[in-house]
Amino acid sequence: MSTYPSSRAAPTQIEDISNLLNTGEVPNLFDTGDMIAIGENVRTRARASRMDGSRADLFAFFVQEVRCLCVCVCLCVYVGVCVLQEIDGEA
Repeated sequence: MSTYPSSRAAPTQIEDISNLLNTGEVPNLFDTGDMIAIGENVRTRARASRMDGSRADLFAFFVQEVRCLCVCVCLCVYVGVCVLQEIDGEA
């Protein structure tokens, strides 16, 4: 019996992940209220990175953070699956 998930990602999930890694966003994911909340939540860290407080800069900072974290998550998932395959002797 395998210890890692055997389910595959749906094509829409792959497209969403691709959009996140390439552009930092999934089209139509955030409404106006979400965008305002994102701006408020990243404002302090963005200023620490020497960005002005414009809406465009705040969102650009958010996208940069999302890209970094998504790459980290994707790498961790890949490594985890490889380790589990090795444990199961399927590598």
